[in-house]
Amino acid sequence: MMRTRSTATELEATRAAIHSAAAAHHPEDAARGRQAVEDHPDQLNHSRAVAEQRIRDRQERIALDDADIDARIQHRREGHTGPEEWTYELMHRAAQTGREVAYWEGVRDAARR
Repeated sequence: MMRTRSTATELEATRAAIHSAAAAHHPEDAARGRQAVEDHPDQLNHSRAVAEQRIRDRQERIALDDADIDARIQHRREGHTGPEEWTYELMHRAAQTGREVAYWEGVRDAARR
């Protein structure tokens, strides 16, 4: 049985669904970050400076992944075919990295120093 390829529209819809599902977890991820600071306030990673750097690093990774995903969707829109598996991996990685940003935002918000 031959596997059919997703259209650009289907890839965009999948991307939106993955992003939405991950975003639904952001409040609990941020709460985990705040709780980590409360549980271990003296841990070196629990400072505003470290959290802000971790947030920036992850936002850069998301931007790179999003640009790659955009290019892959545009490639599909232009009628080209190719392996989709890595596109889906990028979508999931960007969503997971977004959840990590939410965690570090919670750490940043709770950090005392």
